[in-house]
Amino acid sequence: MLVRLAHSQRRLARLALTGGLLAAVTIAAACRRTPVPQDTSAVVVSAHVLPPQPTVGPVRLTITLSGATADLLGQANVGVVGHMTHPGMAPVVGAVTRREPDIYEAAFDLSMAGDWILVATVRLPDGRRLESTTAVRVQPRP
Repeated sequence: MLVRLAHSQRRLARLALTGGLLAAVTIAAACRRTPVPQDTSAVVVSAHVLPPQPTVGPVRLTITLSGATADLLGQANVGVVGHMTHPGMAPVVGAVTRREPDIYEAAFDLSMAGDWILVATVRLPDGRRLESTTAVRVQPRP
């Protein structure tokens, strides 16, 4: 069954459709959560691996925090996890020790040669969460 609308009825239907779409877009925009920007520029996280070209076995990752007061950095919670870049390997968790208020060290036992990603996560007492990612190519034992 084909229904023909008069010109004024078509115009009214278009206005209703346009108004409905405009209302939906307005409601969607109003309900969207705007993320609160966090100023992470005050604290810088850097990490480096020792030895620089590791072989299978023990590896140390030194994490240095800078740009804030020693009191804030000394209360940071630092965790480190190593992930192989190919699937099937369980992550390796590093044992983290604080050496100075702004220097932390993580000890790993990387059990397999290949490409690893070491992720240092720093949680500051003020709620900020920072991350540093270090790519490492582990060589087989000689």
